[in-house]
Amino acid sequence: MGSAIRRLEPELLARAVDYLYLAETRSTYSIEHEIPDNQRVAKFRRLLEYAGQHVPLTESQLCEWQNEIISGLRAEYSFRDQQNWLSRGGRLRNIADYIPPPPTQLGAMMDGIAAVAGLVESHAANPIVVAACVSFGFVFAHPFYDGNGRLHRFLIHHLLRQAGVTPEGVVLPVSARMLKQLDVYAGLLKSYSAPRTALLNYALDADSDTILIKSPQPWWLYASFDATALCEFVFECIEQCVEQDLAQEIQYLRAYDASVTRLESWLDLRQSRLSNLIDLIVQNHGELSRRKRKLFEDITDEELTRIETVVRDEFADYLERDASN
Repeated sequence: MGSAIRRLEPELLARAVDYLYLAETRSTYSIEHEIPDNQRVAKFRRLLEYAGQHVPLTESQLCEWQNEIISGLRAEYSFRDQQNWLSRGGRLRNIADYIPPPPTQLGAMMDGIAAVAGLVESHAANPIVVAACVSFGFVFAHPFYDGNGRLHRFLIHHLLRQAGVTPEGVVLPVSARMLKQLDVYAGLLKSYSAPRTALLNYALDADSDTILIKSPQPWWLYASFDATALCEFVFECIEQCVEQDLAQEIQYLRAYDASVTRLESWLDLRQSRLSNLIDLIVQNHGELSRRKRKLFEDITDEELTRIETVVRDEFADYLERDASN
């Protein structure tokens, strides 16, 4: 993977990576049904850029990352000290979708997760397997009240870069791939959470935001899980990121550059408007929609026809690939 990325032209790769960082940031928040503001987008991008540092997964380090991912009001400075749970919004607020391990078990579980993460640096296991087991183990433990899902997906990037699977400064839009297969992703999470929660007797009072666990929560209920399907899913997402997402963005940029070169020889249009026009034509499969036509009233119908012809010509392979995907 690294060698394939390094074969790309540096300037072209840098432009593609900018898009992939944005796609990854927006997607990881979209999975949580959140729309981050520009400040949070910038903070999460910086965090992704610093991923791969050779630091152990200590409580203080994970808290530092958690503080970067969520808003300041919800920042946490230690693992949770109370029982938490996950439930869907709506009328059935007395039903928990997942009840994570009690806080008394978190210390040992998080130590185990950190030990597995250490296998990356010792090269004792396949780094993608390690990344999958650590990231999903983390979200199953749910050590924070907020930000667990985003931090779980960040850990995949952190360990892949630490292992050298992704080169410095490059990010693969893993969350974007998960978002496209959200039913599969949610099913994998549920395959762990549902059977464990079903074994617990509990009373959930949504009005007072409290839960009472009436049955034991033995360590073995949470400590072990079959990660085969999880690893296969992460492998598949990474493969699609390289073979489809990165390749498609490179293909887009090459077609865009060729279109601009041809159009600028006769079309006098500001760069930002030209970029927007090309993108709108590509989005609408080779022609500008009637709804967007009013944005370019200064362009004659004859000129627009010539522009659409150029864009269709240069983006022919991209449009065909996009349609098949």
